[in-house]
Amino acid sequence: MAGRGPGSPGPLPLASPLQWMLCRPAAQSWAVPAQRHGKGTGREELTAVPSAQRGGDSRGGAGRSTASAAPDQRRRPKGGWALSRQAVLFLKGASAATFASTAVVAVCAGKEGGEGAPETAVVSLQKVLGEPIGSEAPHASVCAVSSNARCEDRLAVHSIGTGDKGEHYYAVFDGHGGWECAEFAHTILSSHISSSLQQGKGATPEEQMEEAIATGFQTVEDTWTCDLKNEWLRDPNYMTYGPPGSERLSSVGSCVLLAIVHKGTLFVANAGDSRAVISQKGFGGVVKAQRVTVDLNAMNADEQERLRQSHPGESDIVRCRGPYSCYVKGCLQPTYSLGDAYLKYSYFNNFPGRVIAPPYNPPYIKTIPQITARPLHQIQEGDVLVLATDGVWDYLSDQNAVDLAHRAIKRGASPAHAIVEGTLELAAARFGISRKQLSELPLGRQRRLIHDDASVIVVDLFSLLKASSEAPSGVDTAQRSKL
Repeated sequence: MAGRGPGSPGPLPLASPLQWMLCRPAAQSWAVPAQRHGKGTGREELTAVPSAQRGGDSRGGAGRSTASAAPDQRRRPKGGWALSRQAVLFLKGASAATFASTAVVAVCAGKEGGEGAPETAVVSLQKVLGEPIGSEAPHASVCAVSSNARCEDRLAVHSIGTGDKGEHYYAVFDGHGGWECAEFAHTILSSHISSSLQQGKGATPEEQMEEAIATGFQTVEDTWTCDLKNEWLRDPNYMTYGPPGSERLSSVGSCVLLAIVHKGTLFVANAGDSRAVISQKGFGGVVKAQRVTVDLNAMNADEQERLRQSHPGESDIVRCRGPYSCYVKGCLQPTYSLGDAYLKYSYFNNFPGRVIAPPYNPPYIKTIPQITARPLHQIQEGDVLVLATDGVWDYLSDQNAVDLAHRAIKRGASPAHAIVEGTLELAAARFGISRKQLSELPLGRQRRLIHDDASVIVVDLFSLLKASSEAPSGVDTAQRSKL
């Protein structure tokens, strides 16, 4: 979870919250046994949601269809509809707070058939608990651990297309204020970007990808915000303050760190303070870490200056409690994110418990990420990309993470798990307790004082590029090689 502390968008033609929950298709899903790491409470499995069915998943997946499409414009997938768990809770009399917290993340969108480029399932970890849990994904290893009672991080691995034209997506989502925004975004962002990429807007391939990334992020942001606004206005009795639960969701957001490998180029999109680090072998086989992203939060001097220049006369634009504890308007550390509606749209700054006093001139937080591109023609065997949420970087340096990953690879272990485990060991040592004592602490306030949720993806760039270049047409390259 990241540190906490121009008008509302126009409406989109969306289903009502109750329709969202009632129209979930009977998804055809499967589970792959996860590689379990360590002992404790980690009861986990790696879930892979078929891309053709993601639109009906309660996590908000929209496949290749547009998440904002009206219900009567959507084609129901084969197999009919089934009541989602959220709908059952509501129909059985669940509280309005429960309804508002769950309905907003259910998107009713599905499609038939298999038009377009072949897709693999979106790989993600669910029910992450207090011990590291992870598994292999296409050309990568993934691992996560929670400190909160409900993990606010999410991660996703997704491949669309084959061969050198394939699009390979790797993303970590660091939720703050709650898990809902990260849950909403993590299975649909890549599909929205891919859909936009097919339109070919831009003079060069790099410009086309940058435009597609920006469009994908904005689409997810608009859909989340409009869903939230519709929920806010669902009942006329709640016109002033909204139903219980929605006022909390307006302060929920998620940092996003996304890496895309496409046509031999690595694109990294960063919205927040997660971090990407690439490791490459130098002279003598020495592995060096190179940071790819900038931490976009209120501790960054450049971000502080940008905020002051864009909001003149607001002396409280950045409030610092110490050199490592600064907040935008005293509320939020990240300066880029999805969600966080109350810091972007004045419409959501009008309810009890979350009112920012004047001067108030949003938006304060940016949605469109910073994007970098770098060719991968010099990648060698053993070169990897590390994507991790800030719970890792609270304790590990860039070089620490890369060294842990490479040592794990040499002994045939999971590099992502090694990074998460190294984080927990350092966290325990800083607070003078053993690793075992840390694992025995209950999730929630006690555990959160020691470490944050932490999610890691380690991408084997060499195997990914090799598989993409060697794969004949029609072969799913994402299944060729794994770390």
